Amino acid sequence: SAPLPPPPPPAPSVPEVHRPPVERLEAVIALVEAGDFPHALLAAQRLVHDHPDDLGGLLTLGNIHALMGSPEAARESFTAALAREPLCVEARLYLGVAALQEGAAQEARAELKRALFLEPTLALGHYLLGQAEEQLGDKAAALRCYRNAVAQRKSGPRALLGHFPDLPRSTEAVAQAAQFRLSALADET
Repeated sequence: SAPLPPPPPPAPSVPEVHRPPVERLEAVIALVEAGDFPHALLAAQRLVHDHPDDLGGLLTLGNIHALMGSPEAARESFTAALAREPLCVEARLYLGVAALQEGAAQEARAELKRALFLEPTLALGHYLLGQAEEQLGDKAAALRCYRNAVAQRKSGPRALLGHFPDLPRSTEAVAQAAQFRLSALADET
């Protein structure tokens, strides 16, 4: 029998800078989901350096900074996103998430209210605002927010720019989480 031909040489890899931003962001998200935050941070920084107007990359970079405990760097990324797109709902939402992580519930409340002003049907915004209200000790406001989040089941799904792991992505998942909080708060009375 004839010997097998040698395998073809490997295809030349496309330098990262020439890959489309969406592909690069997918690679960053994969690193985040794998828990490799240092490499995700570097990849996101390179993406933002090469494509400074890519909001998804900029927002994801801010979220990575927030997850790695660098709130000032996170705010810088979100502020840069707002400078590029002043009505960026996600920048306001993620500023609220970062503030919640820091225990800055007043700041979180303000940012989440801004996000909801821009997009009143954002179920995740209502849910997160409920968490801020709980941290501030305003149970009535928290209950209202969670009810609003549940009510958004009727609105269609809304994909968010940027990536933050473990945030519920579907309107149904947000509604279920809000329903759980409503039940928990009702049990406290």
